[in-house]
Amino acid sequence: MDTVENDALLKIGLIMTVLLMGLTLAVFTILLVMAPVTFFAPEWLFETSEISMQSTLAVAGLLLLAAIVTLGAFQFFRLLGRMIKSAGGEGAFSIENANRLSQMGWIALAFQLASFPIAALTAYLGKLLPEGNFSVDFDFSLTGLLLVIVLFILARIFRQGAQMREDLEGTV
Repeated sequence: MDTVENDALLKIGLIMTVLLMGLTLAVFTILLVMAPVTFFAPEWLFETSEISMQSTLAVAGLLLLAAIVTLGAFQFFRLLGRMIKSAGGEGAFSIENANRLSQMGWIALAFQLASFPIAALTAYLGKLLPEGNFSVDFDFSLTGLLLVIVLFILARIFRQGAQMREDLEGTV
């Protein structure tokens, strides 16, 4: 079977996951730094430094939630990268990859669930800020929910494939 170095698709996928991991870490760092900035230098985020404590807390909460989601995205891409590496060898259908797919499914589900508190905080912040300065757009993704289901189904398929492979190796 081809290794990652000899398979262009796997190589491109691996490069993309590494780039996305770097991007998510950079965004995570920025979000984490910006959360306390809302308290100490609100004029960096808002047009005025005269903003209520409720608004500041809502913005800090949004930034921290976004940071947590970004860490989840980093973990998702890390797991995907490990799967890509294993696909270049003989061990694509393995219990490890089945577990990775399950973890990716839970992360994708957490993304979907995180949209609710983020939307609630955003709507609350929209009520606190003056008219016209803020808009709220909430969209629950059926595609994201489908991704969760597909990842869990693939995890089962990989688990069954690993078991079949183990059984086959035991009979030879």
